[in-house]
Amino acid sequence: MTSNQWLRGLWGFGLALALVGVFVTPYCGFLFQCGCRPLWAGVVQFCNINNSAPPYCPFCNHGVTGYRIVRFSLLGFEGLALTVALRRR
Repeated sequence: MTSNQWLRGLWGFGLALALVGVFVTPYCGFLFQCGCRPLWAGVVQFCNINNSAPPYCPFCNHGVTGYRIVRFSLLGFEGLALTVALRRR
């Protein structure tokens, strides 16, 4: 693997990190209608995990650990897809 290919791989994972970091909570809110919002609009302040009765948001229900598992799995899949796409180009 040449240094150029290595940099393309890092570029893909860096872009994936930024996209997941910004859009994981709006994606959760869209997917589960739980109230999660973007970073600039209160994040989990309006999430149904703050309610006393279920149903609860599946991303937030398992605390920080559950949220990180979801976030890093999305990051891994997205980073891998972007890396493959950059290498094919």
